[in-house]
Amino acid sequence: MCISAWWNHKADLMLLKHYGYNIGGMNETEFYGNVLPENMQKVKNIETSVMGIGWTIKAIFGIIMITPYLGIIYILNWFTERIRK
Repeated sequence: MCISAWWNHKADLMLLKHYGYNIGGMNETEFYGNVLPENMQKVKNIETSVMGIGWTIKAIFGIIMITPYLGIIYILNWFTERIRK
């Protein structure tokens, strides 16, 4: 989960760089100066994703959400195996 969250964040940063976004800019002119107009909406969506909560919090939330899911699946599988026997 941690690797997945980190890689998603890193991939978004690479995409921003590919589209010409300047992450070290001081204002919108510097941020979007090299971005082509047809890519502007994609860049703004990716920027919103990157500027939200960090990848570590996303990983923690993912672990918190997937652990009960795996437990429920395990219990259901256990019950179906007992019923079959």
